[in-house]
Amino acid sequence: MRAPHSSSALVVNFFDYWTERDKIPILMVLGTDPQSGASLDFEARFSAELFTPPHLDVAITHGTDVVAVESKFTEHLKRSITKGKSEFTDSYFPKATGLWAQKGQFACQALADELWDEERRSSKQQFEYLDPRQLLKHALGLATQLGNKFSLYYLCYDWPNDRSEAHKREIDLFTERVGAEVRFKSLTYQDVFERLKDFGQADLEYLDYLETRYFTRRV
Repeated sequence: MRAPHSSSALVVNFFDYWTERDKIPILMVLGTDPQSGASLDFEARFSAELFTPPHLDVAITHGTDVVAVESKFTEHLKRSITKGKSEFTDSYFPKATGLWAQKGQFACQALADELWDEERRSSKQQFEYLDPRQLLKHALGLATQLGNKFSLYYLCYDWPNDRSEAHKREIDLFTERVGAEVRFKSLTYQDVFERLKDFGQADLEYLDYLETRYFTRRV
């Protein structure tokens, strides 16, 4: 929460407002067709059973579906901050059928195999700013627990610069490779905030707080 680069404080400040309120507005703003009975959890875990699962920043359950949100503030602009933390281990690649393929995630399996080969050969990485291994681990855990009843969201804060542009190109590549399979959607905090303002279902005090803290352009 205290690390300047971390999204922990940002994601809590943005989503905690909805923990005790109707989740339908935030689900609609995220672009989901929401069902009733929604709940919101931080640091959610969806285990692939063989491994300690990575934490999802936010999971919003509505009906039988889950909107799973991985959040980034500045982490994606300097991969050395997280590099190595989400690398695969041997246990993700048993000699039998691939773990992702067992869940029907054949595109994810193909990408995971490529990334694993890159790690073993220490070859040039396809992704420098996006962390696809973390997202693939989330996808595996979600599929293990929920089948196909989930959508994987990537919510990042937009910092206009060359690295951000490279990051966007890598998001497009990941989406092209596995997006349809895991119902992947990428959004910026700026876009979601503007939709919230336009939607008109959130208190002005909450919106003013977010705008002052995160979305006011400072000279």
